[in-house]
Amino acid sequence: MLAQRRGLRIHEVPVDWVDDPDSRVDLVRTARADLQGVARLWAASPIVRFMAIGVVSTLAYALLLVALRSPLGVHAANAAALALTAVANTQANRRLTFGIVGRPRLLRHHLMAFVVFLLTLAITTESLVVLHALDRTSGAALETGVLIVASAAATITRYVGLKAWVFALRNVPASARSGPSGVSETGGHVDLRHSHRRAAPHRP
Repeated sequence: MLAQRRGLRIHEVPVDWVDDPDSRVDLVRTARADLQGVARLWAASPIVRFMAIGVVSTLAYALLLVALRSPLGVHAANAAALALTAVANTQANRRLTFGIVGRPRLLRHHLMAFVVFLLTLAITTESLVVLHALDRTSGAALETGVLIVASAAATITRYVGLKAWVFALRNVPASARSGPSGVSETGGHVDLRHSHRRAAPHRP
């Protein structure tokens, strides 16, 4: 399923089948194992991993924004907090969401992600401009809240930018890619080999 999601070709190898007319099945254990498998597939989804990284990044951004607002001012604090979290966010998504390891294209990925960061900075800065246009007496709490909401909303554009441009697989050598759960890619092909085994059908 993971290989199929990533558009890889799957090579099937036949196995020996020995029928066992006295087979048994544990319905509870089988159902539990199936649900655990579904959970693993769900957790391996790039969107789920991106969302988890986004939650952590947003929390870090909020803490930095509060800490830096007083000495730097709201606009400079916003830019600094976004810049600091953007580097960690890019690296985490590079490895965990898009499965790219090693140094190939590392600098290029961060430079391209910087353009995506500028878009996020523009969105959050514009949200402040709109807020001040509507309420010139807005306090620190309201400004911080608006910036956090704007930053969270910008994750949509960030994901599209990272997936479609920064970490597009055509920009990454196959040797630098590792699929989820250990599925490795070489020239867009995956070989799922199985040893010969005895198998028995399940009886209801």
